[in-house]
Amino acid sequence: MLAGLLLLSAVPLIFGALRIHALATGTPITPNDARFFASPLPVIVHIVSAAGYALVGAFQFVTGYRRPWFGWHRAAGRVLTVCGLLVAMSGLWMTCSICHHPTQAAWCMPSGSVFRSSMIVSIFLGFEAIFRRRDGWRIARG
Repeated sequence: MLAGLLLLSAVPLIFGALRIHALATGTPITPNDARFFASPLPVIVHIVSAAGYALVGAFQFVTGYRRPWFGWHRAAGRVLTVCGLLVAMSGLWMTCSICHHPTQAAWCMPSGSVFRSSMIVSIFLGFEAIFRRRDGWRIARG
């Protein structure tokens, strides 16, 4: 499972690294990329926090790490909460500030707002369940 999750994470991580490289080196700006160069901070926050979310999150599903090192699992969960909120909030920031490209504005604003807001709500619900010590697996199994 770990290899599959890391493999799935590889594609956005590679393209995110390429985007950060383009922002850092000042490659020629195309009309499609101008919106990223106009406001690079949310793009960088989004990519870096998504990388942390994908890489640390993949290890949360490995039972071999969770059971013997529960402290690691708990600390990783806190890192994932922060990274997930940064991903969602920077995504909302980009939706509001960058998504005014004429070819994308019709679908980008509504879908981006719904997905990012849903991610924020899901993270808070998960965090609330942790504090109440509710385990979804125990609830599902009865």
